[in-house]
Amino acid sequence: MINSDTIKNHVIPIALADEMTANFRAAIDSLDKNVPHFKDSMQFGHAEAFPKDVFLELLRQKSDSGGPAVGIRVYYGRDVDGKIRQILVPYDSNGNDIINHIVDINNKPVSGARVEALKVSGGQAMQNGQRCPTACSDSLGGLN
Repeated sequence: MINSDTIKNHVIPIALADEMTANFRAAIDSLDKNVPHFKDSMQFGHAEAFPKDVFLELLRQKSDSGGPAVGIRVYYGRDVDGKIRQILVPYDSNGNDIINHIVDINNKPVSGARVEALKVSGGQAMQNGQRCPTACSDSLGGLN
């Protein structure tokens, strides 16, 4: 069930979204020109795309107390190549990150319960979206 009151608090006109993304690209271009080291050390993309299964799996997670995920938080990280990447984790109704094991050692989805036999300790997050550029919308209505 979708709460329309929640949705209306997050909707912006596409013209504003277009303006904001253009302003971001212009600011990055300006930094790249004025601070040459920035381009090599902090490679911002225009966007990152994730398939819907990533969001569905994150929203399926439960907190340690059994409470459901109520949203997805997007953190920004920097990989070893200097690319700025989005890291996604679910959060609970108290605003706490839910850090569970999402897949087992065979990369099979876990049923929301922690799996202690994993070689990865401390839980998992989602990352590795398709970066734009190069995987970008080429339609005239896109924000790129």
